[in-house]
Amino acid sequence: MKKKIVLLAALLCIVGVLAVLVYNSKKQPPLYSDTKILMDTLVSQKIYADEEISGKIAGEVFKILEKKDLMFSAYNKNSEIYKINNSQTEVVEVSNETAGLVLKAKELSKKSDGVFDLSVYPVSNLWNNALKTETLPTDDEIKNALKYVNFENVLVDSLSSTVCIDKNMGIDLGAIAKGEALNEVVEFYKQNDISSAICSIGSSAVAVVGEKPNGEDYVIGLRDPLSINGNDVFSTLELKDTIISTSGGYERYAELNGQKYHHIIDIKTGHPSNSDILSASVVNDDGGFADYMSTYLYLLGYDKAKEYIEQNSLDAVIVKNDKTVYVSKGLNDKFKITNNSFIKEK
Repeated sequence: MKKKIVLLAALLCIVGVLAVLVYNSKKQPPLYSDTKILMDTLVSQKIYADEEISGKIAGEVFKILEKKDLMFSAYNKNSEIYKINNSQTEVVEVSNETAGLVLKAKELSKKSDGVFDLSVYPVSNLWNNALKTETLPTDDEIKNALKYVNFENVLVDSLSSTVCIDKNMGIDLGAIAKGEALNEVVEFYKQNDISSAICSIGSSAVAVVGEKPNGEDYVIGLRDPLSINGNDVFSTLELKDTIISTSGGYERYAELNGQKYHHIIDIKTGHPSNSDILSASVVNDDGGFADYMSTYLYLLGYDKAKEYIEQNSLDAVIVKNDKTVYVSKGLNDKFKITNNSFIKEK
């Protein structure tokens, strides 16, 4: 009987050693990194996989984003949106993806109760040109541009994939396009068995695929909206398998006559928004929705944004212009301030 017990113990010991050896033999896949200028910003990819496989996957992802830019950009002269904006009331045939996103943006415009409008292009383009030439638009120019902002006059036929707008109108998908593009990137990663990766389009839209190979969440830094060099973060978020989008007036702006003018337009005034929010970040499985919602919350202002987040159970982080930080309940345990000049609201 004693011999059997000793033999059993020896066998268990061998099994245990083998288990440790097998565990230790499972090396983490190497981390592959690549960057490229696309969609008017720096796109970065980090993929955990064999280098040869990762290189091919990363190359295809860059192609996906190049394709999206040729669909969604209002300023790329070869894009479908640019073609629509210069159609002068003609019906324009576009890809299914573009028709689908225009329809999605139109539906979100309706839900926003006048806060967001995909047809803001006449005004946003006016300010874009003004900031380039360092000449502020006149009140008459703004008033005239506002006359053509009306999402109801954007006609979309999803069956025939056509879009038609009134003369002098225009579509600007800047508040939704990057996040929507990341939806396809995430799908492509997963279809090609990439279970751990990050793709960021600038600092405003980041897709987190799966988790780290060691089973931990990815730690994403939230940019300090007051940072001079743009590389500092004020907090971190632990995330996995999701998309985060951030909107703020610091992303694109110009200083004219001693005052800063940014790219997020308040369609009620025709001027850059005077929001008391420095940045709004939204976490959601739908990148297009997260992108739109971060802009929407920014335009709402701090108090109304907090109320909306709580009523709709959104995952979001809002930074007020006095550095007060509001974190939704769903992200509270994953959030950490790294710059003590920012104060988390209790």
